[in-house]
Order: sequence, then C-alpha cells, then structure tokens
Amino acid sequence: MEAMLRAIEFDINVALWDEAVLEKDNDIIRGLEDRQIDGASVYNVIHQGLAADLSVTLWRLYDLGSKRFKPNKRETSSIPLLIRLVRQKRCTDYYIDQAKNWSSAYSCSELDAHSCEQAIKKAVETYNSPMKGRGPSSFKKLQAIRNYRIAHRKIDDVNKCFLRYKDLFEIIEPAVIITENLKLATTGHNLSLAE
Repeated sequence: MEAMLRAIEFDINVALWDEAVLEKDNDIIRGLEDRQIDGASVYNVIHQGLAADLSVTLWRLYDLGSKRFKPNKRETSSIPLLIRLVRQKRCTDYYIDQAKNWSSAYSCSELDAHSCEQAIKKAVETYNSPMKGRGPSSFKKLQAIRNYRIAHRKIDDVNKCFLRYKDLFEIIEPAVIITENLKLATTGHNLSLAE
C-alpha cells in the first residue's frame, strides 16, 4: 500500500503543477484580452497540452485497473483501489496498530491510533462525497474527456465533450485530501500537498 501511495502522491504533484500553471496562464490571458499577440497559437497548443496531461493524470488517479484481475491483485496505483484496501478491516486494524508505535511516549499511543483511524475515515468520506449523487459529476466529465478527446476519436464526437478546467480542478481537491489523510494514517507524517 505504501508503494501505491507514493505513486499516487507523485501523480497528485504533477496534477497540482499543471493546475497551478493553467490557473496562472488564465490570469495572464484575461489581462491580454482584445490584443493581437504573436505566438498566441503556440501558447494555445502548450495550454491544451497541459490540460491533456492534467486529464490523463487525473484519469490515472481514479483508474480502476484491469477487471481481468481481482481488485487486490491489480497492479494499478489509484485512489479507488487504495480506498478499497483501507475499507478492509484487516488493513485498517494493521495501520491503527502500527500507529501506536509512531511516538516513543507510551501515553501518546492511543492518541496516535485515534489519529490514524480518523485519517482513514476522512479519506473514505472524502472519496465517497464528490463521487456520488451529484448528477453529471466531475468524474463523469473526466471520463467523457478521456473517452472522447484523449483515448478515442470518432467522426461524430468532435464537439461531444468540451474540456473545462473547472471540471478538472474540482477532481484535484478530493484527491489531495485523500492522499494527505492516507499518508498520515500509514506513516504518521502530516503531508501538505496543496502548498
């Protein structure tokens, strides 16, 4: 699970870098409205490339992996599979037990175990909240972007799915919260990815 978490942490950092550049670029572009600028088409290509990279990275973060294998046997590092693992009682019990050894002071062991348990709960709650019950969710839009703009291209799909940065940015925040909490639950280290 730790190796999976490291891979997810790397992908989240890539997504956060892409998001930061795209947001800053939007601020710059808004300040240049109604002006003709040489090289704007090249800039647009770079911008679209960053958005595509962000889409692929986010898709990878939420990929369920090949369904030919049982979930615990998939070699995919993704948030859904990580959440599936921590929902298993034996996995949660293992990390709560390990948390009792985070600090050398015996008096802190129960507090550390409680912190671990709360971090796991927060990660699972965060995963459940944005993914369900919101109608056409950001995740469904991400799936459409992947299916119609990146992975496949059919003749009649040209205008089927527009890439909006807002849709992509909405998916990053829960991924960050989940990863930060699971990093705390598995290692005892409080990680801050969003800074």
